Amino acid sequence: MGWIERGDSDREKQRILWLSGPAGSGKTAIAGTIADECQRRGWLAGSFFFSASSLSPERWTKDALITTLAYQLLEHEALGFLKDEILASIDKNPIIFGKRLDEQLQVLILEPLRKARKMGRPAPWPKVIIIDGLDECSTRSLPSWAQWRPIPSLAPSSSGTSGEQDGPTTPGRAREKAQKEILAALHGAITSGFPEAFPFRIIITSRPEAAICESFSENTHSTKEIFLDNKYNPDADIALYFRAKFSAIRLRYDGLPENWVSEEIIKFLVQEASGQFIYATTVVRFVENAMQPPLKQLKRVLEWRRADSSKPFAPLDLLYSHIVETSPVPIVAAKWIRTIQYLVSILHGQFEEHNSRETALFREMNYLLGGLTSLLCLPSKDNHHQGFHFYHKSLFDFIEDSNRSKEFGLHVDHEMMSGLYKHPFHRGPQVQPENIKLDDWLFKYARSTWSILNGRCPRQCLDSDVDWWASILHARPHQVAADGPTVTVIMGIFILVHEGCKWYRCSSACNVWRRGILRHCDRSHWRLPGTLEIFRDRFIKYQHYENIPLRPRERPHIPPSSSSVLEEGLEVDTTRRSHLFHPMRDIDQ
Repeated sequence: MGWIERGDSDREKQRILWLSGPAGSGKTAIAGTIADECQRRGWLAGSFFFSASSLSPERWTKDALITTLAYQLLEHEALGFLKDEILASIDKNPIIFGKRLDEQLQVLILEPLRKARKMGRPAPWPKVIIIDGLDECSTRSLPSWAQWRPIPSLAPSSSGTSGEQDGPTTPGRAREKAQKEILAALHGAITSGFPEAFPFRIIITSRPEAAICESFSENTHSTKEIFLDNKYNPDADIALYFRAKFSAIRLRYDGLPENWVSEEIIKFLVQEASGQFIYATTVVRFVENAMQPPLKQLKRVLEWRRADSSKPFAPLDLLYSHIVETSPVPIVAAKWIRTIQYLVSILHGQFEEHNSRETALFREMNYLLGGLTSLLCLPSKDNHHQGFHFYHKSLFDFIEDSNRSKEFGLHVDHEMMSGLYKHPFHRGPQVQPENIKLDDWLFKYARSTWSILNGRCPRQCLDSDVDWWASILHARPHQVAADGPTVTVIMGIFILVHEGCKWYRCSSACNVWRRGILRHCDRSHWRLPGTLEIFRDRFIKYQHYENIPLRPRERPHIPPSSSSVLEEGLEVDTTRRSHLFHPMRDIDQ
């Protein structure tokens, strides 16, 4: 707080404070506490808390960072005169929200502040902007195992603010690029905008990841660094946190004695935490879980002992494992957690739109996960706009590392994910949304399913997937126009599922998906590609749905005879129709 209040008197004028530390070290708790205190004193200009576990993409992408800070300045009680300046800048630059972050910062914040200060606006200027969890800033991209190459007019467009395409950049590189873009914009603001256009200090918290460390190492003259290690004595803060929270729990529950948590217990819990604040917050949420009395929950925690003290995350892993084991069916509960995380990454925050909360699915979820509210926040039956929320990214780290979560087999196994994707979230919306949303969902379902299952699951899983998927599409004849959404989805999947195949071998997923699509299209009397057309596709792949010889017939259908069908002037023996599919078969089968 002294750096915020008196930092201008420092000789080196370091206007950015980088607070870093390992996972669970309390960075977000510290940032939140500082933000609350600065808000109370009138020092807080704005804040943004990134969260990789949030359902909303705006919480884990760079897209909303600058616009959120600009809005907070616009609404600040002491800066009411900025409103007209910011709105005027938007009127002059209506497409600014699609530009790079440094351009957004210049138009939405720096120019309005510069004009206001030149006009001599007297104000008790706020002092600081807080940005938490920069390492959790990612991109809107799918996970690496679900990536596909966009096809013009067919693949959904990405919505970012960079104003440029990343090209072949991998998800990891794109993530680092977004983080570096944020830091470059902020460093530019404090070096070129101070004091006329940017009179604020900035606090940034993150894990010490390579790209972030590299960016800060290039700006040491303007950055003050604090690393949360043992020299900052986190044990004292964790003990203070435990005492405060356990006292608050006692006030909420009748019958708990004043000394219901002794100092010996607090010392034991602090020792188990090993400097990780996330351990302390998870223990407190578990103890105050209304499913069981607090004293009983606390006794459970005290009975758990770390398995290997040599591993830094051993106590946290043990805590996560034991909490999951409190579910009536721990294995299924663990798979639910993994599936929710997966669906959130695929549907980009839209999962809550596709599931009814009045179904057996919702009741099953509450039955299995109702006791795990110390790990995640569940949707409310009465609040249809509330989604899932995971409290900390360390739960994902635990789940994705099979060495840490091996008790439940939660590593990313593709065959397991095939079952998880269908059960408990079994094949799509239980209450069907409007057609355009359903088309989008079906496209995502097929795209993600073949990406996961490609060659790694029993054939019957994919057969069943394709039959269900195609039957939903073909059951809506009013959507099957020559250029209708159903046609676009079917043709798009037909192209995309074949993209990664070799000329001499198609993947199992391609074989089954294409064969299933052709089977259903044949039943709906579509024009099917011939043997030569499919064989050609092995060497020169179709790149656009307009060129693919698979589409609804525009002329009235002529019923086939018992021996042949009419197909683009070529008579094909129906007893040999299976040969149409032969070039797509895997040569190993």
